[in-house]
Amino acid sequence: MKIVIRCAKRKRDEGYWQTKESKPVLFVAHPELNPDVRNFDGLYDFPDAVSDHPNDTWRKLLSDYNKPPTHNPFNLHRAYDLYKPKPPYTDLYRGLVTKFGVDNVYILSAGWGLIRSDFFTPQYDITFSNSKDVKPYQKREKEDNKYKDYCMLPKDTTDTIVCLGSNAYIPLFRRLTTHIQSKKVVFYNSCRPPNAPGWFLKHYDTNNQRAWVYECARNIIDVFCPYSESRIKQLTAHELEKLLESI
Repeated sequence: MKIVIRCAKRKRDEGYWQTKESKPVLFVAHPELNPDVRNFDGLYDFPDAVSDHPNDTWRKLLSDYNKPPTHNPFNLHRAYDLYKPKPPYTDLYRGLVTKFGVDNVYILSAGWGLIRSDFFTPQYDITFSNSKDVKPYQKREKEDNKYKDYCMLPKDTTDTIVCLGSNAYIPLFRRLTTHIQSKKVVFYNSCRPPNAPGWFLKHYDTNNQRAWVYECARNIIDVFCPYSESRIKQLTAHELEKLLESI
């Protein structure tokens, strides 16, 4: 089973990409809007813009940075350690990795696409959210095709893919996984189900609308608590379906 969870707005401190002159870079959706982030004295740029290395985008440099043998001179966080939801879910991403393993947890990122949980990920401030507190420079539109999003899920996986994401993030997940034929289970909390024909859709019922993704993820961890990572891999499709239905 693969777990895909939406990224979080709140992130841990530090871990910026750096230019050749050691200037920090904050990746945003619209650098042309001149973001004014307090206490940040660095460069604002778009993930797929040409970098300070000729003919290479920032995304290409980040891909190379993550290639083995991996070094981490910029002290970037791995994806599962970058996101920091508000208590009591602060360590939720770490908890998923502890339970299911780094190669079975993926994060749906508005800045980078579908990334594996152990991917070194720099600070960025990009979102699909329609929340009133989202600033124009942060907002990525669903139809924006300027991004060369990663899709790190193995295209030949036969594992069931469980996705926890709001309607704002599901279109990205759908686009990036169209070529993957395994079963997809999508939890959602909105009144209207996401547009995902052929997928198994499960409404997660809670009044905690702002943090329902984290609450649902914690429930998944709890449901699978009696099973080891190796035992989870041995579960039949029917057993897996029954466990997911109980959430």
